[in-house]
Order: sequence, then C-alpha cells, then structure tokens
Amino acid sequence: MNPYKLIRSGLVRRWHTDPDMAHTGETNAQHQWAVASLVLALHPAPSLDLVREALWHDVGEMGCGDLPAPFKMARPDIAAPHAEAEAEARAAICPVAELSGSDLDWLILADRLAAWLWMAERAPWLMFDDPAWGCDERMLLGVAERLGCGLPVEALIAVYRRRWPE
Repeated sequence: MNPYKLIRSGLVRRWHTDPDMAHTGETNAQHQWAVASLVLALHPAPSLDLVREALWHDVGEMGCGDLPAPFKMARPDIAAPHAEAEAEARAAICPVAELSGSDLDWLILADRLAAWLWMAERAPWLMFDDPAWGCDERMLLGVAERLGCGLPVEALIAVYRRRWPE
C-alpha cells in the first residue's frame, strides 16, 4: 500500500474531455467518496471488499488517465488494454479485490449513480438536453430495481427532477 500515492490519486480531475462537465471540477476523491457513501446508504449489508472497491476504484487513473465512456464503447479494442493498464497502476498503489456477481452490480450502480447525481447538481440542463443521461437514468433505475433498492434510487432521482423541472 502506498498511502502517499493513494491520497494524491484523489486530486485527479474528472470529466476533462466532456465540454459540458469539465467546468464542474469534480475530483476522483469526491467521486469515490460519493460511490462509497451510496454503497453504504443503499446496500443492506455491503462486504468490506465492496466498500474498498467503491472507495478506491479510480485510483489507477492517476497513472493512466481515463478514457471517455463513449470512446470506450466505440473502441473496446483500445478500452480493454487501457483497463488492464489502469488495474496494474492501481495495484501498485492499493489492494484490488476481484468483485463478482451482485457486488460488481452494486459497484456499477453506485458509480453511475454518483456520476448522474454530480451531473444533476452541477449541470442539470443535461438531464433534458443530452439523451445519454436519460438512458443512464433508465439503466440506473433498472439495476436498482434488480438489486432491491429501486424505491430509494427512484426517490433520489425524483428530488433532482423536482428541483429542475423541464
């Protein structure tokens, strides 16, 4: 474990390639804290591995950067080796747990929900102007329902929908 690099990895800025979100200034530390907080708030009994993964899942970006999600989907031939390099960079800083099954689903839900909530708080017009965020919202609600936390996630999203009506 390298506490110095672990703490410094939190200073990495998110959204740097997204012109609508780059101005928001979110760091990996803010994002990872939100992901871990969502796991602890929504999951009835999260494993320690799940909480650690939520808290440290983007640490490797300090050494490798991050690729924009649309690019990852369009170019899996580049995204896969980049993910491997990011995992290696992270393993040099902190332990990595191999999540499977529902723990992995919980991490994905919390990660995407944290991103959606950041967008809704800092760039709320995207809820209405960018169809990708609407697709994300539907995915979040579907995964949350499958994991048994559909009602609290729906209520959380509704708070932002009420704050920023179309």
